[in-house]
Amino acid sequence: IDKLKTRYCVRLTVEDKLGTLAACTNAFAECGISIAHISQTESEDGATCTLIYVTHEALEEDIRTAETALEALEGLREGSSV
Repeated sequence: IDKLKTRYCVRLTVEDKLGTLAACTNAFAECGISIAHISQTESEDGATCTLIYVTHEALEEDIRTAETALEALEGLREGSSV
């Protein structure tokens, strides 16, 4: 399954602070994953936001590596991928 190549949708809940979007996007880039679309939605309290990334075709193993990198970021509250 590591060699499966498809598009992915990754949803992250992060602290809404300067540099968080850049850090998350950089984690994908460092794993060789190209982003097709990004959406950011602010929470009602303004403390967090939801980032939704849609990738171009990427390998499953690269997505798993990116998930590990994202989990290590300060400010990540929750993450999931489809």
